[in-house]
Amino acid sequence: MFRPAVQGASDGREVSLCEIDRDRLWNESRRLGVERTFNELSAVLRSDVDAVALFTQRWVHAPMALEALAAGKHVYSAVPAATTLVELAQLIDAVQRTGLTYMMGEISIYYGSRLFDWPTRPSMNSSAASTMC
Repeated sequence: MFRPAVQGASDGREVSLCEIDRDRLWNESRRLGVERTFNELSAVLRSDVDAVALFTQRWVHAPMALEALAAGKHVYSAVPAATTLVELAQLIDAVQRTGLTYMMGEISIYYGSRLFDWPTRPSMNSSAASTMC
């Protein structure tokens, strides 16, 4: 999903894939046409890649981003950037200290049907729905 966007960027020379599940790594690298793979973040961070993009469980976004910044890598992360205010402060400090780029981005479209459970979804005229906006 993200490979074409990265490879289409003027500076995107190569896309690598990192996945701890070896079967998934093999299948996805073949499906996406990605030749260079890693099975752990530490291997990526020891490599010559310039930047990492984090698409994983939300509670590890900040720890992984901090680790990548400390290793000298630019970071793109799916939302949320962090799960605590302490992590957010650490991210800001790491970016200021390293001078590297950190970017958080959203890649999903939210539909009303995904915001609420359909059977219990409030009507769009209700106060509950209006406070969600």
